[in-house]
Amino acid sequence: MARKPNLNSGSFKRFKKNQGALAVQTPLSRTAVERGSTRWLSGSRVDIEGILNLIGTGNFTGTVNVGGVLDVTGTLNGSGVTNLSGTNNFSGVNHLTGPTDVAGNFEIIAGGQFKAGESIIYPDGSAKFGALGIASDGTMQAGLFELRPDGSANFGTLEILADGTLNVSNDINVLNTGKITAGQVVIDPSSDGGSIGFGAGGITAGLFGMRFTGTAGNDAIVESLGGQAQLTGGGSTVTARAGAIDLTATKIWARGQFEATGVARVPQLFVGTASEVANNRLRIAALPNTTVATANVHVDSNGIFYRVQ
Repeated sequence: MARKPNLNSGSFKRFKKNQGALAVQTPLSRTAVERGSTRWLSGSRVDIEGILNLIGTGNFTGTVNVGGVLDVTGTLNGSGVTNLSGTNNFSGVNHLTGPTDVAGNFEIIAGGQFKAGESIIYPDGSAKFGALGIASDGTMQAGLFELRPDGSANFGTLEILADGTLNVSNDINVLNTGKITAGQVVIDPSSDGGSIGFGAGGITAGLFGMRFTGTAGNDAIVESLGGQAQLTGGGSTVTARAGAIDLTATKIWARGQFEATGVARVPQLFVGTASEVANNRLRIAALPNTTVATANVHVDSNGIFYRVQ
């Protein structure tokens, strides 16, 4: 016959008490899982009202939704695509490595600077790009170069004023076959060895010297030809050369006195319309008469003088 349990024994009373405590207790409030795992399947949900402390590594596959404030202390590492919408506030030191695209406005406020290598953009609108500086009023400056908003500029000792005036403190060299044009004045280095044109006239410098030409329809020319100067006009020529002056003309008119210091050699000289001084004779068209002088000169009917011996 089987043994009947004694329901009044102390061991049974303890068993009954333990069963009652086990039925109402919450063992997950203090649970430790060692070398195992816990899974919630079929749409199960874990609600944590309090604090979740994660020590170690947390792996999430799928979507993690955080409503409220997410505080991360330490290093937050993420790979792949990170999408942030709304207002994003970054404080402290931020480092970006790799290409960065900004679609929209990029504004630096509160007096910050934008710096990229040797390039700096300041809050007042000025900037510095290596050796090139841009002031807040738009003036550009680099070394001896300065360009101002009014259109004036400095290039070393060369100054360009806002009205177009050019101030030069040194030589102007026009290289190759370049020309300088100012209205009708043209300086051309390639024409006849170099020339300066003044409308229809000009100055030409060639292998034989310099040539000054007059305006259109005027054949007056002044030339410097191999050590001599020559003035030509209307078919007449005055040439100044070493030790002599050559006059080539149909007539030479002297208005006023003509003085010569030294010897003047003239093959034939006419005075008025009939008087003549030649190499071997003197003829005067009309002489006054006198009875006082001793006759030692004879004048024939043609006005030619003869010496009486």
